[in-house]
Amino acid sequence: MANEINIVHLVAAPPNDLDAELLNKAAAVIDKDPYTTRLLLTGKIPKILTSYQTIEDAESAARSIGTLGLIAFVCSDTELRTPFSSHPAFHTLKPANAEVTLLKSVGEKSRLWTTGGKYPLCTKMVMIKSPVNMYVFVDEREDGINDGWFAQNPDSRFNIIDFPASYHGSAGGFSFADGHSEIHKWRDGRTMPVLKQGQDLPLNQVYSGNTDVDWLAQHSAGLSSYP
Repeated sequence: MANEINIVHLVAAPPNDLDAELLNKAAAVIDKDPYTTRLLLTGKIPKILTSYQTIEDAESAARSIGTLGLIAFVCSDTELRTPFSSHPAFHTLKPANAEVTLLKSVGEKSRLWTTGGKYPLCTKMVMIKSPVNMYVFVDEREDGINDGWFAQNPDSRFNIIDFPASYHGSAGGFSFADGHSEIHKWRDGRTMPVLKQGQDLPLNQVYSGNTDVDWLAQHSAGLSSYP
């Protein structure tokens, strides 16, 4: 049997400013059209730009992307199926001067909010039953950041622990386990309390009837529907 090819992914964080020159140079490196490249380099969430069949090609592309002033790293397909604790970059990446937080229920060093909860802790990619429905990276509110995790409690309906950002027209950025990302718009004002400079946001709240909290619970547990 022929050896299985281990695909290597090129991941990059969006820049502060994406002008036409930077866009075209990045598009040339990853061999994609400018429209697709703009989608990949917009927002605040790191995304897979392209994939290669050898680590040498991926690292060469990462160096080229780096010379453009972008934050980039490579990750093999095999590494995506091992515990996140093996990859410090996933924990420490802070693109565009913003905090990008790892979901608390994903990764070997993570834990669940409640003991003996209904929803499992996913320490490996293969444990995530619905990757399209489980976010891994989230843009967290600046006044609620108190650690390197983003905690939610799907076992208790309408219980919101940490608060997502709402900087994008009352919306926040998420990157999912299957590789796609989205800007999700919030509907309930309680999800978007007024930012008070110099004051910490009160966390771990219960907001009865808040459908935003239902959405966070569903996608932190990786469910096709909730509750």
